[in-house]
Amino acid sequence: MEVELGYDELFAKYAELQLRVTRFSSTEQELINARDRLDQELLLYKKLSDFNTEALKTSSKVEFLQKVVETIIDIFETEIGIIHYTSKSGLFEDKFFIEGARKSEHQHLLEDLCALPALENESKEVTIYSFISENIQASSLIDSCLVSSKIEINEDVQIVLAAIITKSRAPIYNNSYDRHKTIFSVFAQQVIALLSNILILKENKEQMIKIAESEIELKKLSFIATKAKSGVIISDNHGRIEWVNDSFQTTTGYSLEEVIGRKPKDFLQYEPITNKEAREQLSSSLGRKENVEVTILNVAKNGKAYYNHLEITPIFDENGNHTNFIALQKDITAEETYKNELLKINSRFELITASSQIGIWEWNPATGESIYNDILIDLLQLSKDELSRAYEIFKSAIHPLDLEQAIRESDLVVSGKQEVINHEYRLILPKTKELRYIQAMVVSERDQFGNVIRIMGSVKDVTQSWLFEEKLIEKNTELQKINGELDQFVYSVSHDLRSPLLSIKGLLSLLDITLKNEALVKQYLGLIGTSVNRLDETIIEILDYSKNSRTDLVLDELNLHALISEIYEDLLHVSEIKIDFRIDFEGSHIIFLDKFRISTVLKNFISNAIKYRKTTIPNPSVYVHVKNSDEGVEITITDNGEGISKENQEKVFDMFFRASSSSFGTGIGLYICKEITAKMGGNINLTSELGVGTTIRLFLPKLN
Repeated sequence: MEVELGYDELFAKYAELQLRVTRFSSTEQELINARDRLDQELLLYKKLSDFNTEALKTSSKVEFLQKVVETIIDIFETEIGIIHYTSKSGLFEDKFFIEGARKSEHQHLLEDLCALPALENESKEVTIYSFISENIQASSLIDSCLVSSKIEINEDVQIVLAAIITKSRAPIYNNSYDRHKTIFSVFAQQVIALLSNILILKENKEQMIKIAESEIELKKLSFIATKAKSGVIISDNHGRIEWVNDSFQTTTGYSLEEVIGRKPKDFLQYEPITNKEAREQLSSSLGRKENVEVTILNVAKNGKAYYNHLEITPIFDENGNHTNFIALQKDITAEETYKNELLKINSRFELITASSQIGIWEWNPATGESIYNDILIDLLQLSKDELSRAYEIFKSAIHPLDLEQAIRESDLVVSGKQEVINHEYRLILPKTKELRYIQAMVVSERDQFGNVIRIMGSVKDVTQSWLFEEKLIEKNTELQKINGELDQFVYSVSHDLRSPLLSIKGLLSLLDITLKNEALVKQYLGLIGTSVNRLDETIIEILDYSKNSRTDLVLDELNLHALISEIYEDLLHVSEIKIDFRIDFEGSHIIFLDKFRISTVLKNFISNAIKYRKTTIPNPSVYVHVKNSDEGVEITITDNGEGISKENQEKVFDMFFRASSSSFGTGIGLYICKEITAKMGGNINLTSELGVGTTIRLFLPKLN
């Protein structure tokens, strides 16, 4: 038998439980804060990735530079974005692309920007300056800004990037330039790579057109090809090299003499380093004598692998005969390395999101297009065929009692009234109908005019945390209830145990005095027996209460009719008057129940019906009706005894309550019956009329 814990031990466990709740709440808050920071960083890097995707589609230099200044405002949440595009040799006029400022402010902004000490740095490295962190004196118009040093794109082109907040608008902007310096540097590197690629591709395509026009033009452009930064390869119609320029030799490490008459694939491509797909694409296109553009991983003479962007054009004579291949190649290892690093960053964020089980969604108001990550798709139990209806399914899954509030709060972001909203609601999963508790965030992205252009959100299933917290509260409430009942139990039981003992003690003293009076001795011995019985009943009830609290349900195959008859037979000595006892059954007598618990309950009910019979009538009766069905067993016990007054009917199942003045029990019998019935998942209903009788209905569900 398990040892029942004392009050101090219970209190210590309660204090320990409270401490765990406090620690859990602190840990949960730290996780929420980490998630918020992660969402912010994820949003910024996603914007960088979106910019890179859109910029790769742009071949126009002017269109690209305009997109750069728009992106500066979008990503860094600044007032003005500027890019200064200059020529070191003076071959073209300096150009400024400005977004977010009035035309009347352009000249002042340019003068203030050009006067900054940061622009005196001629380093080829990207250096970022900030009015907040560097000791730079603010200009007349600019309050604060991020500005790069002069960045060389090629031998002639330089650019300067700047994100600016003016003094007049400073109060309405959240100045966080120190935090943005690293991302601004990444953005600047991205601009360098993309702009360099646009300029080089433009230059290369112009060269290709001129080379392809005629062999005469090829000779005229040989000097350009020799000096071009991109590698140039001229091969015969079988792909054997006839000539390469200096840039090719610098990149690969092979001299012209080493490669003449050889095919590039024979000494630049190595398995398994060279990507198989690119090699197969080259072979197929050259075999069909078609133009081909591909990025391939080659290996230089020194064994170093490099990414080579390759454009090959077949040359035909005036009669349509294939005579040569001309190939332009550019070492884009830096660009590919940057792109791979960006992909790694995105992968890490996706990994963090996946490990944290955070669902991400995105909605474009202009197109109505929605994107959902795998975590959210799995949470909503969506199949591939249902992805087009994901929003409708998501909306219909929100708990009906939470739907209106969830939509109302989300609409605050959609309408532009709020930039971000955090809220909680419940989901009913579409397929399994399981209930889930959700923590959600909705955030808007706006253009330079403040219009909402994109809505994003995160969804996290916090059901386990919520249930854990609810269980803690439930356990806390249960402990408080146990503590209260324990105090009352200890007091009442000690009284009920001492009272019979004191009676016995007093009667024994009287026996000592009246031993010669046989009648009195018998009377006192009878009273002692009554006290001993009361003491025994109290101890049995305490044991029943303890056993019900400490032990699990044990299902036994019972003959319920035989069990009820046996209980009645054991109770016959309670009454000297004959009781009309009847049992009526509907259904099988066999049922699976916990024998100890059902016996305890029925013994209490039948015993009370017999004990509190009405002594003024000649025919006291107890009628037991049992209905055994597929749902469970219903037992109804009806008597024509004393009955219970209306004001006491709700109290009879309370601990230590005695409804009758003729009661000699402890008052915990019916309380134990209520606790046992609850443990078996059943319920008790009592109806009674004072002076007429009592009916108790007990329902127990099937447990097997």
